[in-house]
Formats: sequence, C-alpha cells, structure tokens
Amino acid sequence: MTRNLWRTAMWLLVALATYWLVVTLRAVQAGEREGLASGLIWSGTCIALAGWIGIRSVRERTRAQESSTGSATHLLLLAELGRQDDATLERMASSPGAAGDAARMILQGRHLGNPGGSPRHNPPESR
Repeated sequence: MTRNLWRTAMWLLVALATYWLVVTLRAVQAGEREGLASGLIWSGTCIALAGWIGIRSVRERTRAQESSTGSATHLLLLAELGRQDDATLERMASSPGAAGDAARMILQGRHLGNPGGSPRHNPPESR
C-alpha cells in the first residue's frame, strides 16, 4: 500500500472510532445503557486498528528512508574511494563495514579489468 492509502485508512478509522464514541456517549446521556459495551468495543477496535496502521506506516517509511540513505552512502563511498590507489584500498578492504565493502568492490572491479573501477583521469579542457 502506498503512504497516502495508509494515512487515509488510518484517519477513516479514527473518524469511525470518534463516531462510535459520540454515539455511545449520547446513548449514555439518554439513559440507554444497552449499547454502551458494543459502542465502546467498536470505538476501541477502530482506535487499535488506526494505531496499528499508523505504526506500520511509520516503520515502512523509516525502512524506505534507511534503504535510500544506505544506497546513497554506498555510492558516495564508491565515488570517493575510486580515487585511491590499490595499497590504500587493500588496507581498507580488511576492515569491516561499509568502507571495507566499498574498497573490496573497487578492487574487484580493477582486477577484473572494469574501466569503472580504475581511477579516472579528467581530459584536458578544450578552449
């Protein structure tokens, strides 16, 4: 589900819970105690579902942001480490973490003859 659908569903459930709560309170004010339990159950159920949808939506959004941030960080590391020499990259490749992974990928690309893994030289500017 998309973010807007989750938010719409959550707010519809909040509105429905509010409706059931208002109906229940009016019934209590009118002296009708028969519908009290069912009104509170429906209201509580709607609020619980709205909370569950809200939490799920936030977790999904956080996961997507972490994924995009991780990808951007990885690309930035690849771009910056691509300028380093092999000896520096080999030292970094032995370390754990994102920098070590990026260094190993660059070294692997250079050893396979991938031109993208070798340092790039900027062509002279033409006038």
